[in-house]
Amino acid sequence: MTTVNLRDNSSQVRGIEVCVLGVIGSGKTRFSKALANIIREDGKPCRELLEPASKTNPYLSLYYQDPKKYGFSMQIFLLNKRFEQQMLAQSLCLAGESCVMDSSIFSDSTFVSLLEKDNTLSKLDVDTYFELFQNMSRSCMYPTAVVFLDCTIEKNIERINKRITEKAGRSCESVIDKDYLYKLKLELEQLIT
Repeated sequence: MTTVNLRDNSSQVRGIEVCVLGVIGSGKTRFSKALANIIREDGKPCRELLEPASKTNPYLSLYYQDPKKYGFSMQIFLLNKRFEQQMLAQSLCLAGESCVMDSSIFSDSTFVSLLEKDNTLSKLDVDTYFELFQNMSRSCMYPTAVVFLDCTIEKNIERINKRITEKAGRSCESVIDKDYLYKLKLELEQLIT
């Protein structure tokens, strides 16, 4: 686990925002819930802002069926949801409440970079995404801290498979392969260094 402090200690911010990053299946949601509980046990208000689009993402299964066709639409959908989540996190922090997020608008770009490198998204789509990202992120404060959950790719795959077999599992994730997770991990590591 690596922790990076990213915020310029603004005097108007009274709460803390912790962003948890990691590869698919690294335990971001579970860790985020546990950390939020620890903060609350210390007597401080804290909200969990969990993956905003995993269960309500209309593009997720379509994307896994046809990444080239639905990759851009899915990334724009996620960018919008993550921006909405980021604005909520900022409001909470300004009001003195802390929050723990299991994803971030800032880390979402790693998926787009990977899709570009794999030739899943066109240069036009990537440029459009990053222009929109730049415009949106100008109004975003950086998190107080980032926690990177470093997990072996084998463990990620094991957890993804377990999640697929659970009642609320995402069967569409069965197509995720080891090579993709490895590349995603490298992209995330570059983001935090």
